[in-house]
Amino acid sequence: MRKAVKFFDDACIYRHSEACNSLGWSFWKGLGIEQNDKHAVELFEIACTFGSQRGCVNLGARYARGQVVGKDLAKASELFVAACASGFAQGCSAKGHLHEEAGERDDATTWYRKACERNRRHACKDLERLRGR
Repeated sequence: MRKAVKFFDDACIYRHSEACNSLGWSFWKGLGIEQNDKHAVELFEIACTFGSQRGCVNLGARYARGQVVGKDLAKASELFVAACASGFAQGCSAKGHLHEEAGERDDATTWYRKACERNRRHACKDLERLRGR
């Protein structure tokens, strides 16, 4: 795993957005490197800025949960919507989770449907669960 971390680090220096996100995830989980949540969030932000929708969703999740950064549901929502609008189904699904956690079932259903239509299986299951099937 250490070789992968080195590869991600080298590629991130050259603005490879997915490498920055993967490096951030490695720091977040402590995979092949010492866990460092603060640095992970910094890398998610860099990844998002460079165009990684997965990085934007990972950053949004930190805002949604108030992990490392202050809890900011509006910022999380903005990141999830942008990822979804770019075609990244996980962004749609994450937006659905925000609505579901707020008790907004109709809005959650709308976002889960968008994710499901983009073949996000977990969102399809969430959609079925909300519909009571």
